[in-house]
Amino acid sequence: MSQWSGEHRAFAIEAFFKSNDSYVLARRQFCSHFNIRRIGDGPSVNLIRSWVERFRATASAMNTPRPGPSRSSRTPENIELVERSLREDARLSIRKRAASLGLPRAIVHEI
Repeated sequence: MSQWSGEHRAFAIEAFFKSNDSYVLARRQFCSHFNIRRIGDGPSVNLIRSWVERFRATASAMNTPRPGPSRSSRTPENIELVERSLREDARLSIRKRAASLGLPRAIVHEI
């Protein structure tokens, strides 16, 4: 999930066009409008530039969804499988547990 909402992106794009296509001024207005004290905590000039370019290309500043199905291995079935494996033998290493369950090591570690 992105740190910046659609409202934030829209304001930055509007500020860019109102400030005669200046990314720096748009960034300053953004930080002032959303009460961001340190300019480093606001969006970078490059980020505002990418929002504007995406807006010009697609008429939207939001991220486009990735094609294909989402790859989520944290399904309730896998969580139950890992929990059952933990109850059976809590001393088994993550690498061995992942191999025995047929799941990626990172997913077993995350669960």
